[in-house]
Amino acid sequence: MNRFRDNVIKRWLPLEQLAAFLTLILGGAVILGWHLESRSLIQVSSQFVPMQYNTALGFTLLSIGLVLHSKFRTVGLLTGLCLAALALMTIAQYLWSQDFGIDQMFMNHYITTKTSYPGRMAPNTAMCFAIMSVLLLVQSCYPNRKKRVPLKSTLSTIVMFLAAPPFLGYLMSVDPVFGWQKYTNMAIHTSSGFLVLSLAHSIGNLRRIDLRQSSRVAIALGWAVFLSFYLFGLQFAESEQKKLGAFLERSADASLSKFDVTMAQSLLAFQRQSERLGRRGVESLESWMADAKDYVLDFQELEAIYLLDDTGEILASFPKGRGFTKSLSFDSYNRPGARLVVTADETSVAALATVFDQRSGRKYHLLYKINPEKLFQDLSKSSRSEDRNFALTVRNHRDHIIYQEPRLQNAQSPLYLSTFRQYQRDEVRWSLYFSASPALMAEIDTNYPELVIFLGAIIGFLSSLAYASTMRTRHLLQLSEIRGKKLEVAIEEKSRFLANISHEIRTPLNAIIGMADIIFSEVKDPILQKQLASIQSSGDLLLAIINDVLDLSKIEAGKLSLENIPFSIDVLLEEVLQALGPKASNNGTILSTNGESLGWTNGDPYRLKQVLFNLVGNAIKFCQEGQVVMSYHEEIRNDQRWVCLAITDNGIGIAPEKLPKIFAAFSQSDELSTRAFGGTGLGLAISQAIVKQWGGYIHVQSVLKVGTTFTVNLPAPKIDPPQSRLIDRSGVGVYSELEILVVDDNELNREIFTKYLAKLGLDADQAKNGHEALVKVKQKNYDLILMDCHMPEMDGFEATRRIKENLGESAPFIIALTASAMKEDREKCADAGMDDFLGKPLKHKVLKEKLLELYGPESLTKTG
Repeated sequence: MNRFRDNVIKRWLPLEQLAAFLTLILGGAVILGWHLESRSLIQVSSQFVPMQYNTALGFTLLSIGLVLHSKFRTVGLLTGLCLAALALMTIAQYLWSQDFGIDQMFMNHYITTKTSYPGRMAPNTAMCFAIMSVLLLVQSCYPNRKKRVPLKSTLSTIVMFLAAPPFLGYLMSVDPVFGWQKYTNMAIHTSSGFLVLSLAHSIGNLRRIDLRQSSRVAIALGWAVFLSFYLFGLQFAESEQKKLGAFLERSADASLSKFDVTMAQSLLAFQRQSERLGRRGVESLESWMADAKDYVLDFQELEAIYLLDDTGEILASFPKGRGFTKSLSFDSYNRPGARLVVTADETSVAALATVFDQRSGRKYHLLYKINPEKLFQDLSKSSRSEDRNFALTVRNHRDHIIYQEPRLQNAQSPLYLSTFRQYQRDEVRWSLYFSASPALMAEIDTNYPELVIFLGAIIGFLSSLAYASTMRTRHLLQLSEIRGKKLEVAIEEKSRFLANISHEIRTPLNAIIGMADIIFSEVKDPILQKQLASIQSSGDLLLAIINDVLDLSKIEAGKLSLENIPFSIDVLLEEVLQALGPKASNNGTILSTNGESLGWTNGDPYRLKQVLFNLVGNAIKFCQEGQVVMSYHEEIRNDQRWVCLAITDNGIGIAPEKLPKIFAAFSQSDELSTRAFGGTGLGLAISQAIVKQWGGYIHVQSVLKVGTTFTVNLPAPKIDPPQSRLIDRSGVGVYSELEILVVDDNELNREIFTKYLAKLGLDADQAKNGHEALVKVKQKNYDLILMDCHMPEMDGFEATRRIKENLGESAPFIIALTASAMKEDREKCADAGMDDFLGKPLKHKVLKEKLLELYGPESLTKTG
């Protein structure tokens, strides 16, 4: 797991360097584009803002610093300080509306698309550079300080979320999101460069944070995410405000233009009326009154029409009875034509038209009193709906309100906007204020800003929570990894200890069992034979315990492996029956078999025999004076042959509550069974592991005090019997003249093996280490060497390699003799060139069977 984590970190670390190289190429390409006047290198599209020269210079400085700061600290500090100065000076220019002369210091800018100041980088670009310069300075000053990792992670995260809104704005075609207010926008390749750098550093920094720092980083990450979404939401709000403002400006211009046309038409109509009255004469008042009535009805904004003499006295009016005295200034009467005039109270709206009576030659005036509410109420009416787009307030030249709509509730809205227009005609000068109406705001407002900020709060919280949870999980995995590694080491040490202690136990045990075996065949005294049989039995029991403990250790370590060699199942079953028959007879148990011939298969005969020895041995042990039947047959399942072996006894049985734990290590049906029948309780656990490793399964059925059946199911493809393994001894003479060499550093072992061979009618030479064996092999042509593996001066592995190298194909057949029982030891024997393997303690019967297998029955002159 440590190796995996190290590989991941090593894989991510170059990512930061790669990001720096990419932005270095980006900055260099844009600088080259400005000098070569290549627009394709400066602008992604002619509609998009170009990357300013100073922005490209900033990327170049930043990338050089990020690439070289680890090896050249001074370079990182210098580039970081230069970049910070450039960014901070740019921000200061925006804040104080100053020009420090840095924007076009290196290049006269000839592309100014969406640029507020030629050559000046966007304010959010300057902020990103300022933050990245701090990150570069921190990395240069504290290259290996893990305490600074949360700060660096927070800085890179802020840059990432500052660069994300412009990038998304380009993708979503939301123009105001590119920049802030009216200032220069951030270019799309600028935002892409910042995203690449910040993402690379965020990933790298997050990998280096330990659990103690994770809580602070989680909080900082959550706030950074929320702040970024908050800024994004404000930019959306600004976008909507701009959209609303633009719409309001257009609506105001259109409405004011329409109002001016309407007012001109009304004044023209008033002028025509005055001309008609002048032609008819003022004496015909009845005709004028009818004409005035029509005008009041046609022009809804008219409240009344007054006929005045040249001094301003009212001669007639329609409707009658409405006074309007002292309403005009004296100068208003002396101007020709129909015109808007200023009333004496300065709050009313009126128009005046001069009448020249052609019959009497006198001058009169028509005064039109206009209702301001009716005059202005249509000014803000929408052409698309019945509702109005804006609320209107009109003030005269003295800032007195002459008209105001009652609905200005939108002034409480955060999106409140208004625009101002000046209107002047004749004597009047009005200031018109158009304010966005709630209906217009509801139409334009999408609630996206509030939604973005709300999502930012949620995502910020979830990001903080997810990061804290991830770090916690990572910490637990690290602890689990450490504990697992310690457990692996402990298991490995235990396995090696057991292997070593097994080797040390097997060596004297070989002498005990071997000598007892030799003496047993030589003495005739029944008492001594019984005593020797007890020694052999105890030795066998001790050997079985050692083998079981070693097998359990392999199972726990996951290192249990099986051979895959051809063998005869029928022969194996017969060997089990013959080996356990005497034990069954001594126990008063009838042992029998029932089944058809199963032929040959590939597998591990030693392990299968071990399983059957455990199952049949247990059945005999728990079935005194009863019967044990070993039945077997084959089945075809999914075009594959399976062998089914069932061992049934009519012994004491197993209680139902004990069955689920029957295959657990050190488990027997009860404590009384352990004391009464003995055993370690490992046989069934080992048998189940072997069967499972084989790809089969084992199960048990039992009735207490009735009996038990263990069934083993194994996949066993049927194969043809292999050719005989007999060694060709043509030209040697009689088989009894086999030349054999016994090599072992233990004198007692050499004596036992020599006596085993003597009982078989075979003589053998001896050597106590590998050096002596090499000398003897040079002096004599041996047919067979029994080679111990672990010896001083030169072990059996090295001796075997040299013999095989020196003699080639004429080398003798070498059988390894070792007390090491681990599979890797057997593999080591094969790698050294040994032809076969026999474990210690070595019994006379096992050696005899091996010689019969290799050389045939003719090789032995005695039965042994």
